[in-house]
Amino acid sequence: MNRALLICLFLLTPNLWLFAATSYQRSGFQISEVRFDPDTLEVGDNELRFSLKPLNGKMKAGQRVEVEVFMPEMGSMPRMSMTAEAELQEDGSYLAELEISMAGSWEVPIRVIEGKDVVAEFPFSVTIGSKGFVYKGPTEASNSASNAPEGPNVYLSQKRRQMIGVELGLAERRQVYKRLLSVARIELDESKVFDISLKYAGKVEKLFANREGQFVRKGQALFSIYSPDLFEAQQIFLQLDKVPRKTSSDRGLYRSAKEKLLLWDFTEADLKALRARKRPPRAQVIVSPFSGYVVKKSLNEGKFAKRGASLFQIADLSRLWAMAEVFEYEASEVKQGDQATLSLAYQPGETVEGKVDYLYPYLDPRTRTLKLRIEVDNPSLTLKPGMYADVEIRSNQGEKLMLPRRAILFSGRHKYVFTTQGKGYFTPVEIKTGQTDGEWVEILSGLSEGTQVSFSANFLISSEAQLRGALPRFGEPVEVTP
Repeated sequence: MNRALLICLFLLTPNLWLFAATSYQRSGFQISEVRFDPDTLEVGDNELRFSLKPLNGKMKAGQRVEVEVFMPEMGSMPRMSMTAEAELQEDGSYLAELEISMAGSWEVPIRVIEGKDVVAEFPFSVTIGSKGFVYKGPTEASNSASNAPEGPNVYLSQKRRQMIGVELGLAERRQVYKRLLSVARIELDESKVFDISLKYAGKVEKLFANREGQFVRKGQALFSIYSPDLFEAQQIFLQLDKVPRKTSSDRGLYRSAKEKLLLWDFTEADLKALRARKRPPRAQVIVSPFSGYVVKKSLNEGKFAKRGASLFQIADLSRLWAMAEVFEYEASEVKQGDQATLSLAYQPGETVEGKVDYLYPYLDPRTRTLKLRIEVDNPSLTLKPGMYADVEIRSNQGEKLMLPRRAILFSGRHKYVFTTQGKGYFTPVEIKTGQTDGEWVEILSGLSEGTQVSFSANFLISSEAQLRGALPRFGEPVEVTP
């Protein structure tokens, strides 16, 4: 925060910060009748008069009163400060002569000192060219210094909290999802791909499914093929099936022909239909075993089909795989069953949901990445094999102590929150954070569940804490036990 912005904040709001109270109590002392002369402060000499007395009697021996005037460091400008001894006057009041060197807003704490210790401090603030002062300590009886928590803290009145928009909340346990980003390539679901091949050779007579990408239904004819071996086996079967098989040779031929047809994927229903014919068909019609799209075709009409060669590849595209990779250090974060969201560059705003189906048990030695498989439903055929998609994997990490990101004050290597037990006091506490889940941050140490924390206006609270010395501007953080 630069100097100009800080001065503007003080100049715009001083009159709003004035309290109606004329006396203030802190640490067993009461201060009243505070007034500046002149009442509109100016650069140069000014006087501060006030009445200060202990609530339980007289000032102790060795106690003295001093007034400091300081402007905190801002950017490259160092801290400016002067201290004046407040002298007791005949009427029982105190008088301090203040020399202010430049325009701007100045902090004016009035302190009761005993030895080297500060027994009580009344924090005031003034702005050159403006009337009056701002008191930044507690004014309500319930917020007296005796109720202040131990350790460094800063007090904000209810009116001040409302003005800067302080919002309170609790550190709570939430379900955390680790978000991993990657790029996935859409591929066929191998469990829904069927390669059609034959256990006998022959010549393709007629091709019914003659285009790649064509949709075929289960039982739909794909092609017809003439195979001498198949024709001969069917002919033997029919001849010996219709006459008595008296000799062992006939029975052996019949059994061999039937077993051969069964091994060539004929069913009992196919054999029954064959018996109803007088002679075997010249060409055998091959049908699709299930519904899907022809993704590969390796034959044409008149082509000789070899035994065991892949002739058709048919795939069901209603479910696909998205093959993604995560870095080695992320491998332990992702688990089977984690939810994943795929988004396509050519369809902004539309997403497809899936889940991690399998994690491969090895890393790619070149890229040091772990390959994983995401199963996605594709009923409307939005995804096409060969596409690329951005994928976000949400890995369930269990319940963890969390705070909103806006509740955390990030200061270089250090992170702070402002805890409060009510009564207007805010204590800076250094925390250690872990992983994030959107706008929520995991708290590793420094807080416990149910601790009340400021969720907003932390920058303004931290500025006030630095002025009061409750939060360091540089160096090591203040150690505070929550």
